[in-house]
Amino acid sequence: MFKLKNISFTYDATQAPSLADINLTITPGDFVALMGPNGSGKSTLFKILTGLLKPQTGTYYFEDKVVNSTDRCQNHLHQRIGFVFQNSDVQLFNDTVFEELAFGPKQQGLVSDAVNQRVTDILTLLGIEALAQRVPYQLSGGEQKLVALGSVLTMNPAVIILDEPYNGLSMAYQTKLTQLLQSLNAAGKTILVASHNFQQIAELANRVVVFNAQHQLVLDTALSALTAPQEADLRQL
Repeated sequence: MFKLKNISFTYDATQAPSLADINLTITPGDFVALMGPNGSGKSTLFKILTGLLKPQTGTYYFEDKVVNSTDRCQNHLHQRIGFVFQNSDVQLFNDTVFEELAFGPKQQGLVSDAVNQRVTDILTLLGIEALAQRVPYQLSGGEQKLVALGSVLTMNPAVIILDEPYNGLSMAYQTKLTQLLQSLNAAGKTILVASHNFQQIAELANRVVVFNAQHQLVLDTALSALTAPQEADLRQL
């Protein structure tokens, strides 16, 4: 599904790369946790995967095709990959939750009845039917996170990417989010999550990818294959 070959990226030519010679393959149905210290490149990688950034060197393949900056390629990425930002409030811009969830399907050209049905289904899936006519920016952090996820799910993407989704959530919303992500992965969605909390990702992911402070990928393994010292290091992040 995803294949990165020798990917590097820098925001400023006078500074060290934000990603340094990254090689990574992700297959359909994977649940991958990205870990590493702050500023190690996790968010930058997500922005490359979603087409928000273009690497300066290396080649990025998605579904066996080279990703480039053409409109056709970018539209394909946006239809197949959903991205939940770390700060949900920057992702929500409509007047009501219902309109927020309807925005994506409308852009896809779905007819009104299909849009309404899809939004209703996702509101029910997330258990947020009561929020349908609420103003997104007036919601709690946990509610906003669910709405942001819902705005992605109404697009029915094959891949869901979440950048530090547990930050700032109460324990109740953390548990709810974990259950939702487990269900989505069981239904066949490929999921990538950046997190500092090893205990949370241990309940979810089948693989862990680790970056170091030098923006290098230093570990890519199944969670079940982690050694005791490796697990201890991840618990310290």
